[in-house]
Amino acid sequence: MKAENIYRILLRAYPSRYRREYAEAMVQCFRDQLREANTAGKLIALWLRTIGDLALTVPVQYWERAGRLREYSPAARHAIFYAHYEAASFNGREVTLEHLLRGVLREEKKLAAGQTDRPLRRVIATGGFPMSLDCKKALAEAHQLAQDAGSKIMPRHILVAILKQDSSEAARLRQIF
Repeated sequence: MKAENIYRILLRAYPSRYRREYAEAMVQCFRDQLREANTAGKLIALWLRTIGDLALTVPVQYWERAGRLREYSPAARHAIFYAHYEAASFNGREVTLEHLLRGVLREEKKLAAGQTDRPLRRVIATGGFPMSLDCKKALAEAHQLAQDAGSKIMPRHILVAILKQDSSEAARLRQIF
């Protein structure tokens, strides 16, 4: 049986509504990681991370579906998912502002190019690594920006909030440009 098929079977642990919305994007992300697992050791590490992630995120999805994530647009949730993916890719212990910035830029390629009028795509919300204190501050700032605008939290709110955090590499880049 192919690794992707096994992963699809494991995804059945998530709530059905969550699977309908996010399974294909999760499978694509798994495929990306699988492509880079070109040795037996890397493949084993991938499966250990995958099983660990499922053990953490499946229970979260059952109680968090009705919680705070409703405040985030689908694109913002996807950006946060990619931030977790970035942290995992670098063997991080927590999601940092830099991971969050990479997640926003990966999700919002047009945002990175200065265009913000594209429709939102289906996305993933995930648990996983804890967020750093700076990352939590940035998400709180994004929440405030969205409230002020009368909308859900969008990737552009997260990006602006990241840039406002003086401790981030993004903020240092902002000073250069």
